Amino acid sequence: MKKMNAQGFTLLETMIGASVAMIVSLGIGAYLHIAKKSQGDLRAMQDFNDLVQQVSVAMDDTKICTENFSPYTITPNANPQRAPTTSINVDFLKVFNVDTGGQVASIAERGQASGQTLTIRPLNLTIKQPLGNNRYLANLAITAVKFKDPTKDKMAADPNDVLLTQNLSIFLATDKNTNRIQYCYAANGPPPELMSDICKVSSDGLLYYNVKNKECEYRYKKEMYSGTRSRASCPPDTDGIWTGKGFCRSDASEYAPMPITRKYENALELPALPPKVFICEIATPSTTAVSCIYASDYTKPATCQVACKIDLMPELIADGDAPSQ
Repeated sequence: MKKMNAQGFTLLETMIGASVAMIVSLGIGAYLHIAKKSQGDLRAMQDFNDLVQQVSVAMDDTKICTENFSPYTITPNANPQRAPTTSINVDFLKVFNVDTGGQVASIAERGQASGQTLTIRPLNLTIKQPLGNNRYLANLAITAVKFKDPTKDKMAADPNDVLLTQNLSIFLATDKNTNRIQYCYAANGPPPELMSDICKVSSDGLLYYNVKNKECEYRYKKEMYSGTRSRASCPPDTDGIWTGKGFCRSDASEYAPMPITRKYENALELPALPPKVFICEIATPSTTAVSCIYASDYTKPATCQVACKIDLMPELIADGDAPSQ
């Protein structure tokens, strides 16, 4: 005979019902935990976006950017084509009154709370690339952390913490004698036309402002054009011969088993290691053509090629990647 409780349920039915209720309650508890965690992450992202916006607005102002970074010096790289390795950490940004010049507030301060969920880390400025004499593009890294355990040491690392980082592109110029930062501002702050002028002037016309990437980029490319055995020319719509290495080449083989002194078609003699079967000269008086001069012992078919300087600007403007000139 089955045992019934006061409500008319058997003991087995009561146990099954209690188990189901427990599983449902656990499921609801897990759902609420996930929903709370997702809501916390969303709030953290909102707080971080607000922080980035504050810093971005401040860096758009040349005076504020310069006042914060003018005490620092950029040490140039020995190779002018490579970026300096200078890295600058600042614990906060000072905001100034435009009329009086006095400091009125500090933003993005290290260790302080951003909104209700984040703790701010030091701001870091690193040079991204040189733009000419004493001019650079830099990254300003904004970093904040959402701690899993808000009560712990705020500077201690924890794999469960959420680290948020955003980079701002900063244009800066330094004094040619002291290398101290003279002025700076956010590269995405000024209008594209102004940034285009800055990129062009600071690099003697070699760079353009990429509107989509919001940075200065090289506006020319090197492209090879073939000609006859002895001569190759750049098309009329190019900017002449590429001025870098390898402005001329040939499809002739350059290999020889040992060092020799070679005689060329123009009666020139050169020791070569490894021996080259051709040498290049700019075709006088033209600056858009080259001559390939071969070794007198080389009789195989060959084709002379010239490296030409191609201006990408017309195509970039048509695609909307660069402002019109």
